[in-house]
Amino acid sequence: MAALVGTSGALFVCGASAQSVGDGKLDDLQSLVAKYSTPNAASPGQNRSAAGQEAPVAVRANVRTDAAASTASTASSAPVTRSPAPKTQALRRDHQEIRSASVATPATHAAERADKRKTPPVAEVATTKPSEQPPSKLPQAQVAAAPSAMSGAAQSAHFAAADAADRKRSYKTMAPPARSSSAAATPDHETTAAPLPINRTNLETRQTLWQRAQTELAAGRRLPALAACEQLLAQWPNDVPARRMQWQILSDLGATARAWQLAQGMSSPPDAATSRTLQADLATHEIRWATATPADPRQPYVSVDRAVADINKVIAEADKNQPALAVRARTDRLMVDDQLDHGATAVNTYRQLLADNHPLPSYAKAAAADALLQQRHPFEAATLYEQSIHDLPGPYASGETDPRTGLMYAYLESGRNTKAIALADKTADSLSAFKPRHGIALPVRNQAKLQADLNTVLVREYSGLLPDAQSRLQPLLQQAPMNAQLWREFGTLQRARGWPRAAERSQIIALGIDPNDLSTKLGVLDDWRQLHDYSLVQPTLTKIETVLPRSPEVQRERESWDRERGWQFDIEHDRGRGSTPNLGDSDHQTQATLASPLLDDHWRVEGLINQTSANLPEGPIERDRAGLGLLGYMRDLQFYAHVLGAAGGRAKDTALEAGATWAPSDHWVFAGDWNKHGDTDLPIRASYYGITAEAVHASVQWRASELTEAGFGVNSVHFSDNNSSKGWQSHVMQRLFTVPQMTIDGGLEAGSSHNSNVDVPYYSPGHVRWAAVDLRLQNLLFQRYEQTWRQRIDIQAGTYDERGFGSSWMASAGYGQSIEPRAGLAFGWKLGWSSQPYDGKRDSRVTLDLTMHWGE
Repeated sequence: MAALVGTSGALFVCGASAQSVGDGKLDDLQSLVAKYSTPNAASPGQNRSAAGQEAPVAVRANVRTDAAASTASTASSAPVTRSPAPKTQALRRDHQEIRSASVATPATHAAERADKRKTPPVAEVATTKPSEQPPSKLPQAQVAAAPSAMSGAAQSAHFAAADAADRKRSYKTMAPPARSSSAAATPDHETTAAPLPINRTNLETRQTLWQRAQTELAAGRRLPALAACEQLLAQWPNDVPARRMQWQILSDLGATARAWQLAQGMSSPPDAATSRTLQADLATHEIRWATATPADPRQPYVSVDRAVADINKVIAEADKNQPALAVRARTDRLMVDDQLDHGATAVNTYRQLLADNHPLPSYAKAAAADALLQQRHPFEAATLYEQSIHDLPGPYASGETDPRTGLMYAYLESGRNTKAIALADKTADSLSAFKPRHGIALPVRNQAKLQADLNTVLVREYSGLLPDAQSRLQPLLQQAPMNAQLWREFGTLQRARGWPRAAERSQIIALGIDPNDLSTKLGVLDDWRQLHDYSLVQPTLTKIETVLPRSPEVQRERESWDRERGWQFDIEHDRGRGSTPNLGDSDHQTQATLASPLLDDHWRVEGLINQTSANLPEGPIERDRAGLGLLGYMRDLQFYAHVLGAAGGRAKDTALEAGATWAPSDHWVFAGDWNKHGDTDLPIRASYYGITAEAVHASVQWRASELTEAGFGVNSVHFSDNNSSKGWQSHVMQRLFTVPQMTIDGGLEAGSSHNSNVDVPYYSPGHVRWAAVDLRLQNLLFQRYEQTWRQRIDIQAGTYDERGFGSSWMASAGYGQSIEPRAGLAFGWKLGWSSQPYDGKRDSRVTLDLTMHWGE
């Protein structure tokens, strides 16, 4: 067992010897870094860095991307970050969600410096400056030489002279002597405690420890070298070469705060160039600490802003004297900006470095790719991710971002879903569920494997393969029921399948495990919005914004919520040509609705216009209405009331309309509508003869998931000419086929209607029955974040039986597309054809439907 002693505490590394410790796994290195790297501004436990706990699992939003989340085994949870979800409407937080603390450490830079020198870094560590040379009778040139180059006799003289100086001063006073104006006369080994009596044993011990430290460092084993330095300094605390080696090793290991403290505390501090290098290392680690869970969750940006200011100061000073350090600091700031979701700044830095002929080092390519993904350049990001994986193929250490996760999201965002699925599956298959842990007999859960398995779920969810995604996620939940991230993603999946209440319960469970997870809180808001529980959305979102106003994830949620609660505009124009009895040779209908912003979280005021015209055999006719309406929202309930006055043509009286939709669960929906003098159920040919109607509709729908649904409805219409029409209709739809970006549904439809009077001027069959088979294909042609382009094909074929005229076939077909050029704006069109018999005579009709929506 070797005791490593420092001012920030004592760390005991258990093992057979310092040599075995030096050859240990990364966890030992992280433990040592955690011991020395705790910033003075925060007490232990306030800031959680990746070195002080189980490594976080990286999930991309996004980029996703963003907020602290939780991963855990069956007994506990560990913090994670989340990635953007790019492919479903409920998961458009592009990513934010997938970056862990991947800022380059000074250890990374030290390794690169050593690689460039192609020699062990011992000479740099051990070389002393003239002002720090120990008093010695040896020649000046020999004393100033690197200790590694001294002969055994020279090293003995070196330590003997230092011991003699210490002993001489100790007899005069226990306090440090006054400093002389002459650097040569100023002793560097100032004694603050009584030294050990000089003898041959002590001299050999000092020489042995120093030689051991040099040997271990030359072999690249920093931990044993540090252990030897600590033991030497425990007896000779002012040995300058040992102290210099100590803080340089600590800096290379990432313990930059302690290294800086030790370096500045020396009687002859490092030169300006070395100090700037230490400051750059310290600023990099300040960013790592700042991007972990903040000491005060109510002020998450204080530490971040201070760290960014420090690294900017380093860049400004290094630009003048150390261009290479300035480039390295800019690279680190690029990684910092990526961590802080400042994607635009990071991309600008990346492009400027390339323009200045400074290619990115391998360790920074994944961060630059992630920034490109944030800024929605998925093809360029994918190329850079592939280069990063080629340069650093892994395996990746605990707490290190796996670039294959980012590459998976880049494939998704660029429309290469099949490639993304193959990559996720290959990554998950290459990892084992458990891994050995140094110093522990039993293996521990491999968090990278858990993340990789979760990625296979997410990539299928974003590709529309929801049942497959759920079948993969549920076993993970059974293995780790206290994992907040798994519950959060389960809630997101449930929302995508049309179960907002179940999603809300899952998200609340996740919040119970990790109350501070941002993505889970925003997921609950999405559930409330789907349930029309608007009264909770605004105050909750305001509280989140108070703490995290800069979060891109929060900003996107605010934009989406503002669109939903703001003005809404819809317009639909239908035009048809044919020979149907009720519509004539040609007809058209235009409906426009403008809804006010949400009032008091429950109400909207609507303005409505309805224009209808047809070219009947009796002559042309128009029927226009305009009026106002009121929309109401409560949890699980939506209702409306309209008052539409006659605005022109053959419209008569004032139309009154009202209706409600109630969804008591995720599977059942009940709806009812009523109108008097309305036009919804009144043929325009009946209006030509001055006939009005009063109608009632009721329906119930059962929906298992996006795969299966069934519905049944009844209607009753009473005309002013004493004719009454009653009927029913039902349907069943089942998902038949699913591949990424395409689905095929099939179903059955049947219905019947009865009219009490057939001797009327409009089509009014005594009794009809129909049954048909439906087929529907939906395909996503293109998607880049909120921009989408879809197509849909509908085919129906069946039989139509009318009393007194027998039965015959009926059919219809339609092809349409919908385009969303940006969030909150959608256009659609559909071209249709239909044919069926009316009173024994076949009529065909061609239609064109155009739609536009603005809002959310």
